[in-house]
Amino acid sequence: MAVHDGLRPASAVVRALAAEVSRRSEGVAARWPDGVPDLLAAKTRLAAGVTALEGEPLLDGAELLRGGRALAAAVEAVEPAVGQTMLAIVERLEGLDEHSLNELARAALAGAWEPCASLASILGLDEYALVSVVDYAARPALVAAARRVEHLLTSYDRASSHCPVCGSSPLLAELSGKEAARSLRCGRCGARWRYPRLACAWCGERDHHALSALHGEGEAGVRQADCCSTCHGYLKAVSVLDPLDYVSLLKTDIETAGLDLVAVDRGYARGTGQRA
Repeated sequence: MAVHDGLRPASAVVRALAAEVSRRSEGVAARWPDGVPDLLAAKTRLAAGVTALEGEPLLDGAELLRGGRALAAAVEAVEPAVGQTMLAIVERLEGLDEHSLNELARAALAGAWEPCASLASILGLDEYALVSVVDYAARPALVAAARRVEHLLTSYDRASSHCPVCGSSPLLAELSGKEAARSLRCGRCGARWRYPRLACAWCGERDHHALSALHGEGEAGVRQADCCSTCHGYLKAVSVLDPLDYVSLLKTDIETAGLDLVAVDRGYARGTGQRA
């Protein structure tokens, strides 16, 4: 019970963030002009092996700040101290000029966090906290755009270890159907793309001798951590009847934290991709 109670605050915060990201994604999309995102350009990018949303004008600095404030308020309702910390960070960002904010928004969309290091130093903020706030503030736009381009992934046949929509690493894998077909899910934009069942999601290793699964008793094929001894990476996999919605996706990641602990204890890391 102690372990469960210890996870409750993190779970409450993640649920609040996910719910607000999902809610705000509808409003963000409604404010975009026609042709954003550009579906033809997105299709061309995917065919060329480029992420579908690269360069799309999905977010500016003003929208980033609005999202940050809304997310801080949602979190404050369940964890006041965390929400107030988030709000304080947003208030510091409001002192930046328009150009700097727009640059920060573009970096957030791309998941390029290097600018946050110098910015955190200038503003006297914790780098990790700043990245977390900016990351989630950008997610409504990513989720909205991913929904608009998701139909393009039905014919996407690349075994990509990163999200073909926004370029982020997969959060977990979904197993569905009688043959446990495998799809990877992005934790930032929520995109879903097919990936070979018997292959490492990080380095592509297909030798079954190098692949294994960690799971609780009776949970093989239901909830497990797929591990690779070649790159020492792992990715959690869960059985689903239907694709998880965005809130359930992030909630499931928290609920399966025990698998992360076991995998890390065995010497694996999530998202390595480096062959030994």
